[in-house]
Amino acid sequence: MQLLVLALLPITAFVILLILIAKTTGNSTRIGTLERELKNLRALERRVNELTVSVESLKAQLEGLQEGSPARKKELRGEKPEKQDLQPAVVQATSLPPMIPSPQKPTEPPKPSRTREEWEALIGGKLLNRIGALALIIGIGFFLKYAFDNNWISETVRVLIGAAIGIGCLAGGYRTNKGGFQIFAQGLVGAGIAILYLSVYAAFNFYQLVPQWVAFVFMSVVTIIAFLNGLYYDSLAEGILGWAGGFLTPILLSTGQANEIGLFTYIVLLDAGLLAMVGRKELWAILEPLAFVGTWVMYLSWRAEFYVDSDLWVTVIYVTLFWTMFLVSDFLRYRKPGSGETFKQLVPTLNALVYFLSMYFLIDADHHAWMGFVTLLIAAVYFGVYLYQRRHTDPGAGLAIRHTLTATALLVIATAIQFSDFDTVIFWSIEAALLVWCSKEWNTEHIQTAAMVLFGLAIFKLIVITDNALVYAPIGEFTLIVNHRALTFAVLALALGFGGLTVDRSADPWGRRTSDALHFAWCAILFILVSAETIDFFRFKMLDQADLMRSKLEFFRLMTLTVVWITLSLPMVWAGLQKQLSPLVIAGFACVLLAAVVGALRGIAYDPIAGFSPVINVRSIALILLTTGLLLQAQFIQRHPETFAWLKDILGVVQVGMAVIVFVLLTGETRDFFQQDIVLVGERAGSSSSELVRLGNLQQISLSGVWLLYSAVLMVIGIWKKFRGMRFVAMGLFGITILKIFIHDLSFLQTLYRFISFIALGVILIAVSYAYQKYRDVIRGDS
Repeated sequence: MQLLVLALLPITAFVILLILIAKTTGNSTRIGTLERELKNLRALERRVNELTVSVESLKAQLEGLQEGSPARKKELRGEKPEKQDLQPAVVQATSLPPMIPSPQKPTEPPKPSRTREEWEALIGGKLLNRIGALALIIGIGFFLKYAFDNNWISETVRVLIGAAIGIGCLAGGYRTNKGGFQIFAQGLVGAGIAILYLSVYAAFNFYQLVPQWVAFVFMSVVTIIAFLNGLYYDSLAEGILGWAGGFLTPILLSTGQANEIGLFTYIVLLDAGLLAMVGRKELWAILEPLAFVGTWVMYLSWRAEFYVDSDLWVTVIYVTLFWTMFLVSDFLRYRKPGSGETFKQLVPTLNALVYFLSMYFLIDADHHAWMGFVTLLIAAVYFGVYLYQRRHTDPGAGLAIRHTLTATALLVIATAIQFSDFDTVIFWSIEAALLVWCSKEWNTEHIQTAAMVLFGLAIFKLIVITDNALVYAPIGEFTLIVNHRALTFAVLALALGFGGLTVDRSADPWGRRTSDALHFAWCAILFILVSAETIDFFRFKMLDQADLMRSKLEFFRLMTLTVVWITLSLPMVWAGLQKQLSPLVIAGFACVLLAAVVGALRGIAYDPIAGFSPVINVRSIALILLTTGLLLQAQFIQRHPETFAWLKDILGVVQVGMAVIVFVLLTGETRDFFQQDIVLVGERAGSSSSELVRLGNLQQISLSGVWLLYSAVLMVIGIWKKFRGMRFVAMGLFGITILKIFIHDLSFLQTLYRFISFIALGVILIAVSYAYQKYRDVIRGDS
């Protein structure tokens, strides 16, 4: 008995305090409305006073003017005023500047502090009502405690007394509300509902007077009464009380058994009632997040204590019902927009997140193959809702962004769940390309942003996370081009290229930058693909090879890379010039530069020298193809000289690059022709052999002669084609050759070779000087 009383008192006090707080919140709207009306009346009164003063001032000025006029003076002397005497006064009066100020935008008066009457009404009418209700409940509790301690009242009568007091409070609230005491009535109603909850709880839990299902029905009826009273009295406090009692009912009446169907069916009905109230009362939007929190807290508590694997499909159905109810509520609310914008965004977002996580932890562990499909279905629902609202209700930007981003995120997650490694990158690439297309068709920038993020995820996963993306393993299973990695890189490059072409470049700077970034990205992905495939092809060939053969294949690999890069650059530059896409042209010339640098540095010396054969060797073929590619690039530029302003500078660089590559080729072939014999003689006779010295002299004089002849040829081409850059390269090579002859050849060559070297230098330089003199008009006319 004492336990019952001790339990009733704190619970009752807590509920009443909750009512007081909520009632204050619920009535704040009406108080605010009265305060605004009072402010408007005071502002109107001040305006009327200002107009009255202005009218009086105008009247006094008119009377003063009339007294000073001739007509007024005649009237004061008893003479009859003439008509013409009245005209000046009238004209003057009508020409007066207006005394009433021109209408201006009224400024909002400062918010007045509460008056004595308002403070008295707040304390006497509201606060005393709440304290009195609380005191009444506590007093009744003490009376009942005393009666129970002395066994005056049986257990059944005790419960009936509590029910009667609760019903009496409800009836009293109804009568006092009719009499105009709304605040007092709401306090009585809140107290009555709390007492009814406690009476039902005591009947079941303390006295075992009724079975569980009967107590459950009674609790549900009290909850319904709370909601109906909240609507009738337009009181949010009763709504919150109904929410609290509704979600506490299963906890208070729990028997410790996992009654999943009964519990979740009750929660579904309770949520339906709460969401219906929110749909009817927009100002009660707080009930939606409260219902959301209560629902998922009850579910998580039940799952942690009672869930077993055999409950899977029933649990999935109820979890889906919870999610569907809040999704439908969000959908219906946006069809007639109102207040509560924060909750409109917060609860639906959390609803999608919590539902997905719940489904993931229910399904993925034992049914992983189904999880990707389930996630895709959820994404399709959100995408379908967005499409419907786009066609019928013209949703705002917030709704569009939330639904499309939710659908996109779930689509990305579904792909990651269902696939792995290269397959994930392939499907992400296709999805990102589709998002770019949707963005253009629907003119929605946030979808384009989502596509850019997804492209970034695909690139990051491929390059950084996925195994075997850059280095194929195991290399023994490698097949050139026909492999999973090559397919993934190709699909990603195609998707990026499609995105770059689809994005509207003319829309704004953001569209142009996005398109450029996508074009740069697919060029980079294609470059990585061809480079990785080439490198791994030679790695595969090096398996189980001797050191000499491995060294030869390593040299072949670098020479092949230069050819691959220059070949890749040709379609890039051509397409970029045709479509006026600067990213393609820049990426193509970056490949050209890399190919030229690697070819020049690695092609200067053949490795291994024992495998060298003059002219017909991999180095000669690679550098000739590289030069041919540079020549084609120069022709591309010459056909489209005005496409970009910086192309003329690039043309000069390409021409110089051709000259350098040919110089490296001639130098390497000349050097290695003698170097092969030098190495063989050195291995047989040692470094002191006279044959070794002779071969060294021939090598140096041959290099000097080749450089001189090549410089002369460049000079002729520069004069003939009017290439100033080519002539500058020729003069630079002349300078290098002169330094070599005067510094190196003069010091180390024998007399015969010195004679030949200097004679050749003098003849060629004189011939060049003659050509400059003869064609000076042509040279001067060169722009």
